[in-house]
Amino acid sequence: MSDNTKIEMQRVADFIFEGNLLSADDLKSFRSILTRKFYKKGSYLISPGEKAEKFFIVKEGIIRNFLICKESKEHTKVFHGPGGLLGSYSEYLANRETLYYIEAVSNTTVDSFLMEDLVELIGESASWLKVQKILAEASFLDKEERKYRNN
Repeated sequence: MSDNTKIEMQRVADFIFEGNLLSADDLKSFRSILTRKFYKKGSYLISPGEKAEKFFIVKEGIIRNFLICKESKEHTKVFHGPGGLLGSYSEYLANRETLYYIEAVSNTTVDSFLMEDLVELIGESASWLKVQKILAEASFLDKEERKYRNN
């Protein structure tokens, strides 16, 4: 495992924008697919049943990813603050609608992008393939650590 895999999922934006894996042109292309949006506390960025295609980088505020279990209990998967990357990646890969809510816990500003736009960038630059691999590894490790902490 490379040292780059040890990035904290809470600080993904720093890794992308301040790391040395992407060229200035790659970063410019990435910025071109981002859309900045403000959400008031309590509003939903994503709700169950929506197509899992949108991902978010938190600029300001806090967002959480949660679901409502059969017993109508909320189960929070993760919180993210500034720099965090959040989306329904497993549902995107499986081409399913999302099961999760993504909620603004505070007034929040995010940059969002469609995964299909990122996939297009990945096809244009080998640097993005390396970033994708590192992010996938870091996401997997983060998920495993959360699983063990909660048991």
